[in-house]
Amino acid sequence: MLKDYYSVLGISYPSTSEEIRTAYNAKKESLGKESSNSNDSNYQSRVEVELAYRILGASYILKTAYDGEYEKAMAEGFDDYEVKHESLLSDIERERDFVVNRLLNPNFKMPKTSSTKEKSWSMKVLGCLGKGFLIYLCLMTFVYVKKCSRDRVRDSYENQSTYVSTENADSKLMRFAAEKNAMLPQDMDENITTQEVLIESDALVYVYKVDDDFFAEFKTHAQSREIQLGNLRTVYKEMKPMIDLLIETHRGIYYRYICRESGETTEFKIYYSDLVDLQ
Repeated sequence: MLKDYYSVLGISYPSTSEEIRTAYNAKKESLGKESSNSNDSNYQSRVEVELAYRILGASYILKTAYDGEYEKAMAEGFDDYEVKHESLLSDIERERDFVVNRLLNPNFKMPKTSSTKEKSWSMKVLGCLGKGFLIYLCLMTFVYVKKCSRDRVRDSYENQSTYVSTENADSKLMRFAAEKNAMLPQDMDENITTQEVLIESDALVYVYKVDDDFFAEFKTHAQSREIQLGNLRTVYKEMKPMIDLLIETHRGIYYRYICRESGETTEFKIYYSDLVDLQ
């Protein structure tokens, strides 16, 4: 039996990525924020909606495999059809585990495996000594800080580079986009005009307005995902800090082109799952 995830989002097959994203946001909003709590009556519906979006809107490879089985199920009937794509089933279960244990439970931590071996008395003694030494160091550090003036403490921290930023990944990504918008030239050349860098719910989006000829060339280029991913692998080291932020916030990279003459829009997408595979 194959579950109809298009029906879960309230859309028909086939649907564009924009239609999938719009339907997902509408469903999530209708269920309410409380549906992310496992005690809420809408929790199971929220799980299915998140899973449907992970399958249809977050991974190009997973959506392609699912659509192939979906077409067969439409011909045979969803209740009678048995999925023969084993890797698809395992991928769906993996995404379900991600939704339940990570996406809807941000405080989830893998349980620590308990050791079957009991520590020897010498290791216990060393452990106690280590803890005592750490306590001693903490006390001495506290006394030292109290004795030092505020200026000397500040200088010491600056010299030792001990400042640790408390900025979260979303804030860093917003700052990155703001810096990019400030640095990018508005007129790159006669064919391309850079508009802006946007942050959407599922991607960091580079938006360009281009002329008619360049737009036609780009539409052809955008069909080859292997070229896109190959280009990204080439500059992976330079883009790694940004990629790490995107992975941490579960976003991909979209390149969106707008034709200056007709206003037509096209884009290619490097999904979150693609970025994870680059690691």
